[in-house]
Amino acid sequence: MELGAMRVHIEVNGPKGRAVLSVPVASFARQSRTMNRGLRGVFAFFFVFLTLSVVPIAGAVVRDSGAPPGTDRPASSRRSRTVMAIALIASVAVLHMNRNWWNAEACLRKGLRGLQGGSSLAKLLAEHRGVRNTADLPPLTEEQILNWADSHKAQTEKWPNQTSGPVNDAPGETWSGVNTALQSGGRGFPGGSSIVKILEEKRGIRNRLNLPPLTEEQIL
Repeated sequence: MELGAMRVHIEVNGPKGRAVLSVPVASFARQSRTMNRGLRGVFAFFFVFLTLSVVPIAGAVVRDSGAPPGTDRPASSRRSRTVMAIALIASVAVLHMNRNWWNAEACLRKGLRGLQGGSSLAKLLAEHRGVRNTADLPPLTEEQILNWADSHKAQTEKWPNQTSGPVNDAPGETWSGVNTALQSGGRGFPGGSSIVKILEEKRGIRNRLNLPPLTEEQIL
């Protein structure tokens, strides 16, 4: 199988002809490739350069904002130098802290410094601190979604759809995210469904995208 976004392609030949079904599979990386030293150096240079560029910008803002009206040059640059020193210290601190987190992530993934490997900061925080890991969401069931929908209807007097915002009874979940899982597949669903389709089937609500056919006799 290829790396990246994939799908399961199913073809069936029967008495009524040929049918094709494509089930999307969530994208994931099965391996990580190391960056060559030259490219790593280029990225590191630009990262440091862009981060430290905050220092002269902060100094220029303070220096120029203190210039008297109608003058081309500011009266004093002492305050500007102070702000630049503070910005420099803050920038170096940010670079150092980011480097520590990057190293921790690398150790968790590659199994360095006594760790088993195959983990990440997101997985570690989800396991030990209960932080939601958007890359590894728990599976859903139709029963769960219907219970959330019933509760939403009781609270708002309206059935939910993909634009209804957060799911009140499930912190971290959104109706948009639920609908995406139903449509595209994932979190235990094969895809090809939606919130409206489930509510139409299980709760009998009117689906404007799947209205029943009409006849002239009905209209008359």
